Amino acid sequence: MSDIKEVDVMADFKLTLDHFYSLVKTNVGNLQTDQKVQIQLTAIPIDVSPEYTWFSLGNLAKFFDVRIDPVGAADNVTLLANAKFSNEYILFLSDLLSLVEYKELDAKTLKDIDVLGTRIRNYETQIWALRDQRREAWESYARGSMHDLGDVTVFEHWSQKHWTTKEMYTLAEEQARDQALSDALRIRRYTNPEDQAVVDAYAAATSPASRMRYPLYRDSEYGEEAKKFNVIYFARLPDNESSIFANRKLLTTTSTLSQIASGTLGSFSDTLSKTSVANSSITTDWSASGSGGYRFIRVSASVSSHQSIKNDFSSAQSVTVGAKSLQALPIVNEWLNASMFSHPLVLRNRRKFERYLGDNGTLRFYPTHLIMARGLNFKFTSSQNWSYDYASDFSAKGSAKAKIFGVGWGGGGSYSQSKREQRIETRGHDLIMDDGDNLRLLGYVVTENKNIGVSLLEQGATPKSFENLLAEEESARKAASGGVDGGGGAPGA
Repeated sequence: MSDIKEVDVMADFKLTLDHFYSLVKTNVGNLQTDQKVQIQLTAIPIDVSPEYTWFSLGNLAKFFDVRIDPVGAADNVTLLANAKFSNEYILFLSDLLSLVEYKELDAKTLKDIDVLGTRIRNYETQIWALRDQRREAWESYARGSMHDLGDVTVFEHWSQKHWTTKEMYTLAEEQARDQALSDALRIRRYTNPEDQAVVDAYAAATSPASRMRYPLYRDSEYGEEAKKFNVIYFARLPDNESSIFANRKLLTTTSTLSQIASGTLGSFSDTLSKTSVANSSITTDWSASGSGGYRFIRVSASVSSHQSIKNDFSSAQSVTVGAKSLQALPIVNEWLNASMFSHPLVLRNRRKFERYLGDNGTLRFYPTHLIMARGLNFKFTSSQNWSYDYASDFSAKGSAKAKIFGVGWGGGGSYSQSKREQRIETRGHDLIMDDGDNLRLLGYVVTENKNIGVSLLEQGATPKSFENLLAEEESARKAASGGVDGGGGAPGA
């Protein structure tokens, strides 16, 4: 097979990510002053349908729980397993709670909390590794023995004999015991309302009530057991991850599965020509150098096909971008307390929290809506008939590939439960690439945390150790309460 190389098919158009960004931003609607649109560089398909309600809800919860990089264009979701917003938020609260505890708890208790935290994290790492091994073994066994992947009865019988089960059970018991000891030390009543607010926020974010179990596979894979599925069924499952049920943060939306999967809300069609100007700029909106200039129509094919494709596209006059539906799904989050981002302890200790809320902070932005499109389609209009066989070469089984505004085509890929069949055809002067009824994640509407203020590095502040920060916080506390240490200044205040 000939080498596959990129061919610049639309050099005359100068179309960039800014053009697609403008289309999405316009169709999302009005944004609040502290909100922005972040585009995902890869339009990942999401499997959602009212035919399998609980798997769909769990799938949405997974994509809702994404940590947002502080840039206008990103591939956050490709790092989903290690980039959960909820994990980073809990770490932030834990650091905030440590300042409260330093003021209120004795040295031995603080040390005990630290030791327990380390052990709990180690247990979690070991349990996840064992669970992954068991899940792979179960899928292999179930498929080989013609059982549904979600057959609870067969799974329970099989898992009792699998070598990982006893080890996971023992580790989980140790982890639960240490977590209970840690919570008993940390979650207590404080007289200072500001301190108590931190404790309450941490308790809400880590409570079992902030999580929900969902099926890892489509509902139909669970056979007769699926008839029992409801909120109570999943709430009664053990509060952990298993080989057939996911344990996710409880994140929902006000949109119904029918509206998402088959609705027409937000349908649009817009034609871009060689002279089209983007209405919005990622670089301008995000006040930083971004990926707005990134060429967002990329085509790769065999060297022998390059000239034929170039000749075809040299007569292209416009490209029409459309979708059957584009929706910004509101993310409903009961365990998030956004006021913690502007808590007095945060503002008095900016250096400690710059990792989260600074210029490049992991929590500087957090998602409020997931932007999803159904049925994206692209029509390239030429001044003459198209001659190249795009339907064959850019199909799932073809050797050529393209990426058009984040949507992938061809390249030897395959269709799956989450990615359905695409259609490519030529009609005289029109080359049509239709994504079918695929549901794809286009990006997020995000809210910006501006409470931490200007970066301390920009102010020229001298970095200080955590111990110094705690000492200054103690000094500030005494000063506020009329203590003798009246001169302690808070860093970065």
